[in-house]
Amino acid sequence: MSLIGQVMSLIGESALSSFFQSLLEKIECPEILKFASENQVRADIGKLEKMLTGIQSVLEDAEEKQLSNPLVKKWLDELKDLAYDVEDILDEYQMQRQLKGETEAGSSKLRKLMFNPTMVSKMKEINTRFQRIVDQQKDIELIKRNVGRTSSSKVCVRPPSTCLAHEPEVYGRDEDKRKILHLISSNDASDKNVIVIPIVGMGGVGKTTLARLVYSDESLQQQFNLREWVCVSDEFDILRITKSILESITKKLCDLNELNQVQLQLREQLAGKKFLIVLDDVWNKNYDHWNTLRSPLMYGAPGSRVIVTTRDEDIARMMKTIQYHNLNCISDEDCWKLFLDHAFDSGSVADPKVEVIREKVINKCGGLPLAARTLGGLLRSKPQEHWEDVMNSEIWNSQGDGNNILSLLRLSYYHLPSHLKRCFAYCAILPKDYVFEKKQLVLLWMAEGLIEQQDDQHMEDVGEEYFQDLFSRSLFQSSSTGGFVMHDLVNDLAQVVAGDTYFRLEEKSSKKEKARHSSYIPCRFDRCERFEPFETMKHMRTFLPLSLAGDMNICLANCIPSYLFSKLRFLRVLSFNHYKITKLPDSIGDLKLLRYLDLSYTRIVTLPERTTSLCNLQTMLLKGCHDLKKLPSEMQNLINLRHLDIQWTSVKVMPQGIEKLRSLRTLSNFVVGEGNEVGITALENLKFLRGALRISRLDNVANASNVRGTILLDKGRIDDLEMAWGRSYLASRSVSIPNEDRVVLEKMKPHESLEKLTIIDYGGIQFPSWVGDPLFRNLVCLELKNCNCTTLPQLGLLSSLKDLVIIGFPNVEAVDREFCGESMSSSNPFPALETLRFEDMKEERVEYLWV
Repeated sequence: MSLIGQVMSLIGESALSSFFQSLLEKIECPEILKFASENQVRADIGKLEKMLTGIQSVLEDAEEKQLSNPLVKKWLDELKDLAYDVEDILDEYQMQRQLKGETEAGSSKLRKLMFNPTMVSKMKEINTRFQRIVDQQKDIELIKRNVGRTSSSKVCVRPPSTCLAHEPEVYGRDEDKRKILHLISSNDASDKNVIVIPIVGMGGVGKTTLARLVYSDESLQQQFNLREWVCVSDEFDILRITKSILESITKKLCDLNELNQVQLQLREQLAGKKFLIVLDDVWNKNYDHWNTLRSPLMYGAPGSRVIVTTRDEDIARMMKTIQYHNLNCISDEDCWKLFLDHAFDSGSVADPKVEVIREKVINKCGGLPLAARTLGGLLRSKPQEHWEDVMNSEIWNSQGDGNNILSLLRLSYYHLPSHLKRCFAYCAILPKDYVFEKKQLVLLWMAEGLIEQQDDQHMEDVGEEYFQDLFSRSLFQSSSTGGFVMHDLVNDLAQVVAGDTYFRLEEKSSKKEKARHSSYIPCRFDRCERFEPFETMKHMRTFLPLSLAGDMNICLANCIPSYLFSKLRFLRVLSFNHYKITKLPDSIGDLKLLRYLDLSYTRIVTLPERTTSLCNLQTMLLKGCHDLKKLPSEMQNLINLRHLDIQWTSVKVMPQGIEKLRSLRTLSNFVVGEGNEVGITALENLKFLRGALRISRLDNVANASNVRGTILLDKGRIDDLEMAWGRSYLASRSVSIPNEDRVVLEKMKPHESLEKLTIIDYGGIQFPSWVGDPLFRNLVCLELKNCNCTTLPQLGLLSSLKDLVIIGFPNVEAVDREFCGESMSSSNPFPALETLRFEDMKEERVEYLWV
């Protein structure tokens, strides 16, 4: 068994375990081991491996104990800091190997040049630090755990729930209760005897309270023969849960220990009876376990119901037999009422002075009932003159003062697999109320090395799975304005678990030296003194300004880029998004580990040629750089570039060699060159393109016969395609050109998985037959603009088409039945169409014969 295999057999679900796995994979890289043998440091590498192996087994125990033992937390922080330093050294080596183009047959002279004495010295220093950490492990008495072993002391334990109400009043849940009662009473919900109704929501939102409201409703008292309540919690013990249901029904203790016997007795008790069972707080995702548990429940009478509460949408989808119910936060007014109930004796009149803190209470709780209840209970025990001080304190970041908010939310974190714990902790860099996009966060995770690469999947797909998993667990929420947000308290949780590794420039912190990731909200004028804290944070990996207001008119002192590049040479993520900068210093080429560069909406005119020496760069975002007219000439050197966004720039030609960027997934705009410039055939090699692609200046295609028909046909991940000729070209083309245009468009047929298609300034007389082909079953949006055609294509057979826009067809005189595809005997044209828009069609002479 390899070292990694041996280590992973000991790993629990510590947040550091996936980090260590990544380090071990890098250490076992053949080039590093070969170098180690030739440079007399194999013993150091071996020692590092041995210590990593030994320390893995105590990580889970350490993560649990850090909550109550400051010494353990300090030990873990030092271990994490060391792991970052190890990764920096290994990444530097890999980077230098790439730069020199070393192969296995490379010279020893070249190897020594790359892994220089300074790096060897660092390796020895790291071993010394690691040995010190290993020695300290004995002093804090950490316990080794084998994989699958049950934790001896849970990080957080939620008290078991009961069906008895303990709220003076429940606010804001009348509509939710009505919907659940409707699902319970509905006879047409399903043809199955037993219907499962999941209630899903984030921790503390009131799922158990809603289930209790429904369970106790008087209208259900006579509707069911049996009503039972079981608190499942995080340990999904099928025998225990089955016995709990059985004991609740029989009111007798069950002393059987064989699942089969217990389930037979439960089946006998439930057979032919109509029941309502609540399974509260379910965490288990194992479908086989759920299938086994529900088997005796299936013998109930028609109309039986099971209500399940869970934080995880995936669990809800697994268990449901009908649509699950998403439970959202309550309104500000209801939140305030709930707070008052717990801050004062129920029914008493609150002091008018309390209204002063109303807004702070509402903002602090964010519509989360648990937060309102906890905050009310906390302030209830303190004199009112001290309430303002409590409201201004970081009460959520402590376990004391009767605060169980963090404990409850921490359960969501504790149940994450180790790789998701790192991704969630990274979200500590996001400001509260910041609306983020899925792709934005996935690209950041990729740049930070948080995505575990799998052989049969692209990193982007794995990252989207990570994102969806966190979303399904209610740690991310959909924003009303589009995109996603984190609840303020979930954001607080991310900051707590991230610790000193993450640093926000607005916050006054004395522990900056170990910070690796930073973000901040830009000011109108960001001057040099604002960035002085970075003087001591030389190992910073993330420099990320994040604007809450969108397009801001923000300025950055000219000296800042050069200052940052000289200090922060370990940067993986760098952004100057929206800053009014016009140029970058050549020293950007020194950031050899950089993987993510965002210059969107800046006033950059040109990029330094040294930008192309960033061989690790994965993402380059230049969206909205209106003054940028050309890309660096040696772009082909960016061999790891996966995402290049030049949307809304003034780039007129693609750089030579772009076809060598075979890793590209995103290319927002491909400008077809003329003459010796980069032509359309360069797209052939870019086989992994996905998402949206705009191909402009198709009028520059000199010879349509040279265009192969596979340019787009093999790119099944492109879902949004725009093809455009030049407007000036359309006005001046010769008589013989239209047929040439048709041949070009014919050969530019996309893959049938396309969802949106836009064609602009097309000069052909007719569209090729693939436009409107019913094989494009996923096409939901089609826009045809400013084209020279005399007829419209047959579009009525596009079965999924919802939005159709046709603008500027001056030569079309009739829109007839052929447009609907009726020549092909279609009796139901446009079956999914929701929006149809005709514009600039010379209305005075166009006949709409098909209406």
